[in-house]
Amino acid sequence: AQLNWMAAQKAKTATAYRSALEYATVGICLLPDDRWQSQYELTLALHTLATETALLCGTIDQMEAWAEIVLQQAESLLDRVPIYELKIQAYTSQGKLLEAIAIAQEALAQFGVHFPQEPTLEDIQQAMVETAALVAGRTIEDLVYLPAMVAADKLAVMRLVSGMIPAAYNAKPLLFPLLSLSQVNASIQFGNAIDSAFFYANYGLLLKSIVQDVEAANRFGKLAFDLIAKFDSKATKATTYYVIGAFITHSKFHIREALSLLMEGYQTALETGNPEFVSYYVQDICLSSYFLGRDLVPLEQEMRAYCHALEDLQQIKTLNHCHIFWQTVLNWLGETEDPCVLS
Repeated sequence: AQLNWMAAQKAKTATAYRSALEYATVGICLLPDDRWQSQYELTLALHTLATETALLCGTIDQMEAWAEIVLQQAESLLDRVPIYELKIQAYTSQGKLLEAIAIAQEALAQFGVHFPQEPTLEDIQQAMVETAALVAGRTIEDLVYLPAMVAADKLAVMRLVSGMIPAAYNAKPLLFPLLSLSQVNASIQFGNAIDSAFFYANYGLLLKSIVQDVEAANRFGKLAFDLIAKFDSKATKATTYYVIGAFITHSKFHIREALSLLMEGYQTALETGNPEFVSYYVQDICLSSYFLGRDLVPLEQEMRAYCHALEDLQQIKTLNHCHIFWQTVLNWLGETEDPCVLS
């Protein structure tokens, strides 16, 4: 069972997700009947890995089945957090955004963390003022030197909030600022975590879009870069590069630089097994490449390949967006029967 767990980890790292799922499943079958009592740590690890690789294979029903076992058998709330994260990711990728948010809020409530069901503009204004007060008197660049966050519950909350950000951004946009600001505040008050870079980048997005302070936005984007380098976390790089490349960089630099950042983040998301952010990168890579005026013939071939990849990953929401971009190129090339029908 231990060897199968190791093999599954190696296969996942090599993006051989179906092999990884098979190894994890075999490992579970080799465990004794009283596995949750006699071999708890290995049993938890194998079931969590089976849940993750089932999601990576796009077999959502199988993922749900493994997830339910862990939620029933896990001894602590912290042991259940990775499963909540995977369920949030799965529902988001299927376009079930409100369900993803509900799962996240259910998990956060167990940590005593609550956000308004229907946030108002006044809530956002107050939160922006509170965060600005915490940042005041500090140099943005020096925030990278904050001590490390060590409290397990604070780290778990940050991971859960990070997981629900994409769903909130798209389905409950007034919730997105409150989520982001809460974890910027937590980083300043309790220390930087690996995911703090993602929230500093989100704060930069908010400064650019709400306050229209492009300079501060780019400084927080640079802070996120520096923190990624400090923690050397590919998983955080996979999420944070998207925020910077899709929302911040083009405010001051040519879109070619944003595209370069998106391509690097896309590769990192592939390597770390993050299909959700793979799909976000693909969406913006297709759009940015079109805006750059690239030759449409090779661009169409690339978009076709990207769309097939998203279909294999079951990333339905972003696949629909990419189909629109793809058909735009096909229309220009005269390869659609009726360019007025978006199919």
